[in-house]
Amino acid sequence: MLVLLTANPLVYGQGCSIPLPYTLSGKPDLPFSKTPFSPMAPPFSKHPPGAGLAFSITSQKITCFASSIGIHGITSGWASSSRISTLLLHCSNEDGTARPLLLVTASVDKMVLKKPIHIEADLTIVGAVSWVGRSSMEIQLELTQSAQGNPNISSSPALVANFTFVARDSATGKAAPINQISPESEQERLLWEEAEERNKFRKRMKQEQKHGESEDPARLKALLAEGRIFCDMPALANRDSVLMKDTCLQNSFICQPQQRNIHGRIFGGFLMRRAFELAFSTAYAFAGAAPHFLEVDHVDFFKPVDVGNFLRLKSCVLYTELDNIAEPLVNVEVVAHVTKPEHRSSEVSNRFYFTFGVDPVAIKNGLRLLHVVPATEEEARKVLERMDAENLSLVKKDGNLNVVKENKCTEKTNL
Repeated sequence: MLVLLTANPLVYGQGCSIPLPYTLSGKPDLPFSKTPFSPMAPPFSKHPPGAGLAFSITSQKITCFASSIGIHGITSGWASSSRISTLLLHCSNEDGTARPLLLVTASVDKMVLKKPIHIEADLTIVGAVSWVGRSSMEIQLELTQSAQGNPNISSSPALVANFTFVARDSATGKAAPINQISPESEQERLLWEEAEERNKFRKRMKQEQKHGESEDPARLKALLAEGRIFCDMPALANRDSVLMKDTCLQNSFICQPQQRNIHGRIFGGFLMRRAFELAFSTAYAFAGAAPHFLEVDHVDFFKPVDVGNFLRLKSCVLYTELDNIAEPLVNVEVVAHVTKPEHRSSEVSNRFYFTFGVDPVAIKNGLRLLHVVPATEEEARKVLERMDAENLSLVKKDGNLNVVKENKCTEKTNL
C-alpha cells in the first residue's frame, strides 16, 4: 500500500503510481500539459515544510528472495516516487500552475545502512527539499520503520539518502532557475548548512581527482607488487589472493519503454536496481556465501540512457577489508556502458560502488575471503581512489561536519 500525503495537482499529473499515456514520439502526454503555464514565471521562495512528503510502504511490496527486503526495491521504486513528488511540489506555483521543467538526476550521495531493516515492520519514507541553488536542488529522504510494539525496532532512521537534481528548460534545454527555500527553524538551517558543506566537499574532491593530487607513487607500487607476481610467476603467487580480473561478471540488455521516466529516458532508479543486482551476484560468487548490503557510495549520472539503448553492466570486486576477520567487507564496482555498435562507440553512463558484508554464520563455520589484487596500474589507481573516497566522508560529529570514515552497520540485515 502506498499513501501519498499531498494535495498538489502536479503530483497527480506526474502519476507516481498512476501510468501515464505516451505519444507516438515516446514522450509522455501529461494530463496537466493543457494548463496555461507561464514559461518565464519567476521563481519564489518556499519554506521546507511546504515541500515535504511522506510515504508509507508495506514491506511485503519490496520483498525479494529468501523473504528479505530488497534494497533495490527501496532505491528503484518507492524512494523515487517520493523524491519525484517532492521535486514537483517544490517547483510548482501556489495556484497549481508552473512552467514546465525537466528535472534530471545529477547524483546520489552515499547511502549507508545505519541499522538492520526488519521484514515484519512497514517502512515510512519522508522527503523534503534541503538545499536549493540557482538551477539545482537537493532532496533528502529518510527511511524509518514503525516499531509497532517490537522492542527490536527503534524509531531512528535506518537509511538517509541525498539526491541532487538539476532543472532544465523544456524548450531550450538550458539551465532554468527554480524556487528557492527559506529555512526558518534550527533544524532547517542545519540541513541547509550540511547540504552546502556536501556540495563544497564534492567540488573539492573532483578538483583533486582531476589534478591527480591524491596519487601516491609508493602506495601504487606496493599495491602492484603482488599482482606482478601473479602475472610473472603464477606458481609462486599467494593462494590467499586472487586477481581483480578473475572476479568480474557482466550482463547486457536493451532498455525497454517500461523503464522510461516522465521525460522519456530510462529511469535512474532502474539503473541502480540492475547495478545492485549485478553487484550482489558478484559478491555472492566471490564470497561463496550470501552477502548483505551495507552501503552504496556516491553515484554520478554522466550520460542519459534512452529507450532502445544497448546497455552493458560490468562488475568486479575492487578490494576486500579483512581487518576484522569476523566481519569482512566486500567492495564491488559496477560500470554501466551505453554501447552503440553501429557507431562503434561505448560511453560510460554511471559508476556504482557497493559494499557488502558476508553471512556471519558462514564466517563462524570457517569461511575466509581472499585478498583481491590489481594486475595493472589502471586497476591499482582505481583501488586507491576508492580507498581514499571511503576514508574521506563527511560525518556530523559534535555539531560539526568532519571528514572521517563512516562506520558501517555490519550487523546482518535481510537486504
